[in-house]
Amino acid sequence: MKIAFNTVLKNLAGEPLTEQVDDKPVEISLDKVAINALLAAFQDERALSGDDKLKRWLVAERISKEDLTKTEITIDELKLIKDLIGKAYAAAIVGPAYLLLGQPAG
Repeated sequence: MKIAFNTVLKNLAGEPLTEQVDDKPVEISLDKVAINALLAAFQDERALSGDDKLKRWLVAERISKEDLTKTEITIDELKLIKDLIGKAYAAAIVGPAYLLLGQPAG
C-alpha cells in the first residue's frame, strides 16, 4: 500500500495543523507524526524486545528516506503506525492522521 506521508494534517475547520518551531508556525505532516510515534518509548512497553525496536526504526527510516508522496508500506506496518500514533497523540492529531492513513496515495 502506498501512503502520501508528505500530506499536512488539517484541523476540524480544514486548516493546516501547525506547531511552533523557533517562534514560527510549521505545518505538521503525516511523516513527522508517524516517525515520532514509531521512535517513541511508551511506559507500557518497557519490555519491548530489541528486534521490535529495530523493526520500528527501520519503518521510520524508510518513511524518512523514500518519496513522501508515495511511500510503500505493508498492512502490518500500517497497523503498527496507526496503533502507535493512537498511543502517542491526542484526538486532534489521531483523527486526521488515521483518515490520511486510510487513503492510499494515487
